Amino acid sequence: DVQGYIALIREGKFKEAYELIRRTNPLPAVCGRVCYHPCEEECKRNHLDDPLAVRALKRFVCDQFDSNELE
Repeated sequence: DVQGYIALIREGKFKEAYELIRRTNPLPAVCGRVCYHPCEEECKRNHLDDPLAVRALKRFVCDQFDSNELE
């Protein structure tokens, strides 16, 4: 739910965004660093300007927390 977690990030709800990402991705911190981000290439914003930085947003959210804080 990319739109959902981007909306939560926009609202400053980083923990909620992280939890939403984790519903479908068990390793979001890894994906935020090594994913080749095919979704950005398919992003509809490419027709307007630049795609959303999905990988960077995912990494940002994961970097907000120590792994012990989230358990």
